Amino acid sequence: MTGALVAIAGPRLVALAAACAGCAPRAPAPRPTAPQATLTKAELRPVLKAVVPALAACVGDGAAAGVVELALTITSDAHGTAIAVDDVLVTGPLAAAPGFRGCAAAALAAAPAPRLARAGRAAIRYPVTFDPRPPDNRDAALVDAAAQAAAAGRWREARTQAEAGLTRTSLDGPHRRRLIELAGVAACALGDRAAAARYQALAAPAAEAVIAAACAR
Repeated sequence: MTGALVAIAGPRLVALAAACAGCAPRAPAPRPTAPQATLTKAELRPVLKAVVPALAACVGDGAAAGVVELALTITSDAHGTAIAVDDVLVTGPLAAAPGFRGCAAAALAAAPAPRLARAGRAAIRYPVTFDPRPPDNRDAALVDAAAQAAAAGRWREARTQAEAGLTRTSLDGPHRRRLIELAGVAACALGDRAAAARYQALAAPAAEAVIAAACAR
């Protein structure tokens, strides 16, 4: 008898469910997420100034010199400022220091960052040099050689000289900024858009605009 009841009730329940399919409350459609504003390098400067010194603990006694290139994604929202470390590239003797890259990534992610004035996000690259000796620009001839090659349109030579200079910890900030610009413009002229984008992300705002203009030609 139970089987007969199921046989009779089954079609009615199916029909009732079909009739009331539109009666059930529907889950609200997800609201579109507003695109995040892009933070400028000028806005990010206080963040970098606050967190980059945390890397010094990873160098130890400072005996190993090297150039560190940080690839970071920085996000600012109502909760504060968060730093994601996408990559840590190291050249020079410091590259052989055991555990430096992992220590650097952990130190940056944990360092307290200041709250920014507006919400947004940016992926940037930032160069840092470590050397127990202060920069004395003894390798400035590389900057001159890169600039002369670029002026003559010898782009491969210009890029080689500029990239060699960027591995030297002896060069100060103005020289390094010039080398980044020359390397980026040379990469554009050689059709290497990936390298050009990397140097553009590394460049100061004025040099960033020069590299972008070179790539647009």
